[in-house]
Amino acid sequence: MLKFYSIPDPDKLLSVVDKSQGDVFLRLPDGGECNLKQEHIAREFLRLMTPGEEGVKIDLTNPNDAPAFLLYMMECQAAN
Repeated sequence: MLKFYSIPDPDKLLSVVDKSQGDVFLRLPDGGECNLKQEHIAREFLRLMTPGEEGVKIDLTNPNDAPAFLLYMMECQAAN
């Protein structure tokens, strides 16, 4: 699981999602999950989310996708 405490560029994050080999699941506050690659409403929800103390949690089904998400996180941190 990856946890984001800020998402300054949701469209760039969704681009990483689109390029992923596996599925990418957004963990919802109620414990549910939705697939960011297949569910339009999940993508819109991610765009509108403001991560709180708990952050925004994302699960990857393919571990080979993790480096691209970590790169996104580092680029966001460097921009701040």
